[in-house]
Amino acid sequence: MVPTLGVEVIERYPHPGQGFTQGLVVEGDLVWESTGLYGQSTLRCYRLGDAVLQWVGALGDELFGEGICRIGCSLWQLTWKEHLALRWCPRTRTLQQTVALDRHGWGACRMGGVLVTTDGTDELVVRNAHALCPVRTLRATAAACGSDPIGRLNDLTYARGRLWTNLFRTPFIAAVHPRTGQVTDVVDVTRLTCDHVRGPLTCLNGIAALPEPGHFLLTGKQWPYMYRVRFTAEPG
Repeated sequence: MVPTLGVEVIERYPHPGQGFTQGLVVEGDLVWESTGLYGQSTLRCYRLGDAVLQWVGALGDELFGEGICRIGCSLWQLTWKEHLALRWCPRTRTLQQTVALDRHGWGACRMGGVLVTTDGTDELVVRNAHALCPVRTLRATAAACGSDPIGRLNDLTYARGRLWTNLFRTPFIAAVHPRTGQVTDVVDVTRLTCDHVRGPLTCLNGIAALPEPGHFLLTGKQWPYMYRVRFTAEPG
């Protein structure tokens, strides 16, 4: 794939706790973050720009935290290989329910009244918001690659009529049309990753649309910083 968009950094923030980021949700200036690794997985929240965590909820040692999604009064947190999704109440910050999932969990986001999840393949699954039952599946493909599937779909967010998803262990973000699965743009964020990536575990991961049109929050696993960015027409 040939990158079609670049990235402009608008502001840099501390990354509280420098967690093993698996998913982000932003509500106003409050950030919810899911972190992974067995024995270290959490759900946490903090104010954007603060250097300290406001609250941390630990997962069981047998769970590997993954993507998160806020929909209605629930905050859903996926797990990696455990085929479980956790439903939290963000108001009380308590775990309310555990639901079986039919796939590995990677990324999650809200798109209107449904959830969309990834599992590290080229497929995105649109799900019912209440029980996470699959509604439909689409494959991410790129015409520039002969309509070949584009895999490694990871954390994602929905904005401007597209699903924006990190491509695991790469410095790229793909914009996927939610109806056709066509990759319409590829964002090159190498200028951010080159300052942080010291191996495969510190890769880019964590993307959330911000309230300001066209603005996104980006970070990576164990990065010391988060970035408010907008994507530009100039790649690289």
